[in-house]
Amino acid sequence: MPHTIVLLSDIHANAAALDAVLKDARTYVTSVHNEAKMRVWCLGDLIGRGPEARLLVSLQRLYEQASEQDKRWWLAGNHDWMVLDRISTQFLETSLELNSQMATLGGMEPEASNVACYHRINLDQFKPQLDWLRSLPVAQHHDDFPHLYAAHGQYYVDADGRVNEDRAVETYGNAPQFVETFNNLRKSGHHLHVHLSGHTHNAGVWVWDENQKTVTESGLLPNAGSRLFTDLAAQPVFVNPGSVGFPRAPLSCPTYAVLQFDDSLNSLSVELRSVAYDYTENDFPKSWSYPQKYLKEMQGCGSL
Repeated sequence: MPHTIVLLSDIHANAAALDAVLKDARTYVTSVHNEAKMRVWCLGDLIGRGPEARLLVSLQRLYEQASEQDKRWWLAGNHDWMVLDRISTQFLETSLELNSQMATLGGMEPEASNVACYHRINLDQFKPQLDWLRSLPVAQHHDDFPHLYAAHGQYYVDADGRVNEDRAVETYGNAPQFVETFNNLRKSGHHLHVHLSGHTHNAGVWVWDENQKTVTESGLLPNAGSRLFTDLAAQPVFVNPGSVGFPRAPLSCPTYAVLQFDDSLNSLSVELRSVAYDYTENDFPKSWSYPQKYLKEMQGCGSL
């Protein structure tokens, strides 16, 4: 059975960016791939960092429209866990002004803690949505696609056979970690063909090189067309769709990926896409001072 998947990550409560991405994806999937229905997977960080906490309501609605199979591939990330207080950090309970003395996790900037605090307060009356967010895994592997592994950060199996959730939510997916992931899964008896992760906000595809025992960048760039990766049993690939809400330089516009594969997952077509949007469409909260650092990051995208 063929599958066409719109792969999102790191939306970060940026409604205008999400709207632009979904509009582009719907048009692209229906016109180019002739798909009647858009299938969406998300690799975490739905909220946090961005200004619009209540975007969580719309995201849950999008999730509920998905099939049971596709729902499995919606994950939570570290910023989601900060809002849910599943990551131990101090929040400002009475003030939303920046506090340089506030404790942060793993180098997490104080602005992120303040925004997480605001989101928690703003979503206090949305318990069903918070319960839904709390129910999402941070890593996934399922018999539907036995050679596919997904995590917000890194899919890593501990000695007891369980997924290490701390690594899944916090470890950055880059070349050294991809090598570590491959070796860990091979040692654990898993047969990796495709690893999906977000967290870094950097879109790209990396390919395992068995001769060199490392990964190499594929060179695939956004809006450069699709590329077919074959023989995935021998050359697994690591895919990062980038970030919807806060893409990293040199890209400043929202990015996502379109994946095509069949049940066997012996090959994978990947297209990275970048979409322009107008950040001024965001309805920023007027009751608090949104960090200027993040506002400047959101202002980076005008037109491609």
